[in-house]
Amino acid sequence: MSANSIKQERIAARESKENRKREAEEAQAKVRRRNRTGWIIGIGLFVLLIVFGILNTKGLLPALRVNDRTYSTREVSYYYANEYWQFVNSYGSFASYMGLDTSSGLSSLGSQAYTASEDYTTWREYFLSGAKSTIASLQALDDYARENGIALTEEEIASVDAELESLEQNVIAGGYKNLDLYFSTAYGSGVNRKIAREASLLQARASKAYDHATAQFEYTDEELEEYYDSLEGEVDKYDYWYYYVAADKVDSEPDADGNVTSDVTEETLAAAKEKADAIVAAFTAGSDNEEALNSALASAVPGALCTPKKNTTASSVTDDYADWVTDPVRTEGEIAVIPNSTETGYYVVVFGRHDDNHYPTVSVRHILIKAVADEDGNYSDQALEEARVKAEGVYTQWKNGEATEESFAALATEYSEDDGSKTLGGLYENVYKGQMVENFDAFCFADHQPGDTDMVSAVASNYAGYHIIYYVGEGELYSNYIARIRKSSEDTETWYAALTENYQASELLGFGLAGK
Repeated sequence: MSANSIKQERIAARESKENRKREAEEAQAKVRRRNRTGWIIGIGLFVLLIVFGILNTKGLLPALRVNDRTYSTREVSYYYANEYWQFVNSYGSFASYMGLDTSSGLSSLGSQAYTASEDYTTWREYFLSGAKSTIASLQALDDYARENGIALTEEEIASVDAELESLEQNVIAGGYKNLDLYFSTAYGSGVNRKIAREASLLQARASKAYDHATAQFEYTDEELEEYYDSLEGEVDKYDYWYYYVAADKVDSEPDADGNVTSDVTEETLAAAKEKADAIVAAFTAGSDNEEALNSALASAVPGALCTPKKNTTASSVTDDYADWVTDPVRTEGEIAVIPNSTETGYYVVVFGRHDDNHYPTVSVRHILIKAVADEDGNYSDQALEEARVKAEGVYTQWKNGEATEESFAALATEYSEDDGSKTLGGLYENVYKGQMVENFDAFCFADHQPGDTDMVSAVASNYAGYHIIYYVGEGELYSNYIARIRKSSEDTETWYAALTENYQASELLGFGLAGK
């Protein structure tokens, strides 16, 4: 494979692969928002405080009461600062576009006007509201944990302590005497390691309680099928190809001020329709409809290429031709000319495939060996060859050894350059069509038997290289997978809303006593 073809494939990957990978993930987004990372901010964020610079917040924060638990001003300061730094960590330099001046850290939030909505007058109010909400939610989950006998293990507690130890080493390296001084400077007078530890343990218990609750939602195949049917095809997948023929715009005569406007005319719109009809006339459906449409384009619009849309959900199909594409009567290779909604051109659309997702997902293990890109992000033939040779060497090592799934997993842990799976022995479960890059995807759904292996080249938006793949076996129906993720998300949201409904943080006068 030449460097030029690699570059072209990378462009195609950016256009058609990345969107596909997000489709099923969208259904899981709500669940992920409240998983462990939603509450446990971790060492990375704390270290950011050093990077951005730390200034005390001016003005005392109120103590809070949530049901029978009081949070002192020092504890509230901890959560308040977390809200701020998490926001800064998420938005970075874009925070200024939202009206937040981060140059003085926490100190000026009370005097900075909040203009994003009318709900708050200052950024201090905004972040304090977030702290109140977080504290109330954590308390609700902690009460749930106590009621259900959910406690942290010694290992989980040790993990929190290890994070604090790591943080202390970082802040000492950053010029602080110890962690107490760091927290006092970062969060306000009186905030110390003990408060941070108790808050981290509360966050960990809340996360464990949440995971426990979500694990209770189990569904039969019949329930999942019924739920999938209720979606009325909105997550069904479609393959199609299109080309847009834009009508030319014609300049108007200058007005009194000499201004000229450009717009489509009846004549140019008719010419665009004629061109679109010519493409249809030249089209002959074949085994590769993308190639067939490009061939038809070559005679009417030299040099033009169609846009492929693969594994596109019904809800993501462009509105102008969504009704046509998703019509149950469509057949493979069918072609149509469809005007756009603004009456400025025509789409030529070729239908490929409708998939209602009732196919089994697969589980695979893989070892990724990446080629090394040059300074421009391109891959030379030599770099690709070096990656191939290295991959072949790992593949041969497996074949000459025990050649089992276990030995493959061990090699994945040792050699794979996919950080998302190497610690799991290269394992990906419930892989669906279009989730992986093209050659990887083709292997996954080629009717393999458990234990089948192969090595394939791959190009993605951020790498080129080779995948060594081990086929583990089939997983659950993809339609069931989608239904389970969505239904679980909805049921979890309902459960969580009910759990937190009666938990509100109210302000107290004075400093409050921690933990009372």
